[in-house]
Amino acid sequence: MILRFLKIAALLMALMPSPIAFAGSSNNGQMTFGDVMRLGQDGSLKKIIVLGEREALVETKEGARAAATMPLNQTWATELAKAGVNVEFQAADQSTLGLSLSIFSVVVQGLGLFLMVGLVVWLLRTARSKMAVADFVKPHELKDRVLFEHVAGAAEGKEALKDIVDYLRDPSRFDAVGAKPRNGVLLVGDPGNGKTLLAKAVAGEAGVAFMACSGSQFQEMFAGVGAARVRAMFKKLRKAAPAILFIDEIDSLGKKRSAGSSSVENDSANTLNELLTQLDGLASGSGIVVIGATNRVEVLDPALIRAGRFDMHVVVPAPDQKARTEILKVASRDVELADDIDFVKIARGTPGFSGADLAILVNEAAILAGKRSAHQVTMADFDQARDNKILGGARGTLMIDPAELETIIAHESGHALANVLLPACDPIHKGTVTPRGRSLGHIATMPLKDRVLVTRTKFQSELVVLLAGRAAEEIFFGADMVTSGATSDSDLATTIAWDMVARYGMGTSMASRVGSSRPLSEESKRRVDEEVEELIRVSYERAKELLLANRPALDELCARFREEDTLDGDEIRRIVAEASTLSAASSVD
Repeated sequence: MILRFLKIAALLMALMPSPIAFAGSSNNGQMTFGDVMRLGQDGSLKKIIVLGEREALVETKEGARAAATMPLNQTWATELAKAGVNVEFQAADQSTLGLSLSIFSVVVQGLGLFLMVGLVVWLLRTARSKMAVADFVKPHELKDRVLFEHVAGAAEGKEALKDIVDYLRDPSRFDAVGAKPRNGVLLVGDPGNGKTLLAKAVAGEAGVAFMACSGSQFQEMFAGVGAARVRAMFKKLRKAAPAILFIDEIDSLGKKRSAGSSSVENDSANTLNELLTQLDGLASGSGIVVIGATNRVEVLDPALIRAGRFDMHVVVPAPDQKARTEILKVASRDVELADDIDFVKIARGTPGFSGADLAILVNEAAILAGKRSAHQVTMADFDQARDNKILGGARGTLMIDPAELETIIAHESGHALANVLLPACDPIHKGTVTPRGRSLGHIATMPLKDRVLVTRTKFQSELVVLLAGRAAEEIFFGADMVTSGATSDSDLATTIAWDMVARYGMGTSMASRVGSSRPLSEESKRRVDEEVEELIRVSYERAKELLLANRPALDELCARFREEDTLDGDEIRRIVAEASTLSAASSVD
């Protein structure tokens, strides 16, 4: 194309008028302005033809012709005309030349712009093509193989996925009886509970290739990339079969389609449509299983989780106490442990921790041991790591006034005493009056077991313990000297009381008012508020009565906290038991 364009340009240049051809002379010499003026005054010039602003052709009376450069000031033309020289201006020819050159310049610029736009389009298409066939994840090496034995806890999930392993190992067993395999499995659970590890273990147990990607990888700035990437991914998956494709955070890809018509919504819908098409296109016995993971199953499109697609849902819950013990053992395989390590006790003190949380806890304990230049991780390291995880680090730079320290000691002693005296409460693990995180003191409890159901007695005991800190301040310093230190206790107590009344039906009305299709009336809201306030008032009065009835034990706890800023649960229980025994003996005397 460029060669053809150059030929056309050369033809245009050839057709433009030439000054020499116009002159029609064979003499192409150059004459100076002085020579022109001298010949004109001598009467030797016949005519001058001006081609441009300064270029001119000169013809003498003898027929000789030459080119000359004339000044911009055209007063010379008047002088030569007076001398009888014929002066002609060829502006039209020059305009034709300028127009031709302008057209040539525009054509060249247009060609350059066209080439540039074409180059940009080519680069974008190349980039899009490369992104569409991007290599998400290579199959895991044998040394990275994960088995079910590497996945601690999650017993229900492993049991549910065993038939997937059996199918991948020997599809003919299922084909022989006409059973169709599950092409889609959805793992549902909170973050950190081991969904990705379970998917890897399925591939490891079956001995098949494992490919993984995230739902967000299908969202790009270029429209159509998501659908193209889905096609390329399944094409590669079919070549690697038998194989497992794991899509983490599948809700980014499979979110419910809306009725909007924006380009982003249309592209997301096209990507999801392509995924659905590819899932339906998996032939029976293909040896391909797609596993998705999400913690927001409610936002998934119904077409994605209908029968025949992701119709098998495996819930991966937070680990219970037994599972937490197993996870701690697995996470500590590469850690040098001291003889005093009790994983059962650590698991008891970490209710609600996910598998990822427990792994971080083990690593945090190892870091603390390394900071001490110790060769083994002790139980004290795990205890401090747990406190750091729950409460935050110690605030060693916080300067506390002695009078405020007395208030903190009385406050935490009130919590500790009420906890020991109420049997429905979880036993105390330890108590401290050292500021940690946002707390100025803390009483840590350790459940004996995980609870699924909580009784009303347990809730009422928790309310008393929460309000006992504020009650102890009032007992020691008077009602006018209570402080703002009980803010978090009051907030939590209000939440528990509101849940008892409005969620669990533990108030005067058995009906649960939360989540009901019937909207709450103003009267119902007023009754809920009144019951919540009454629960808190009764619990606070009970806390004060309990502390006053056991004042010697409360005084002894305060004295011990002045000596030691941290007391373990066994010592707190011993102090309360001894003080109660002495108080009972003195009352008998």
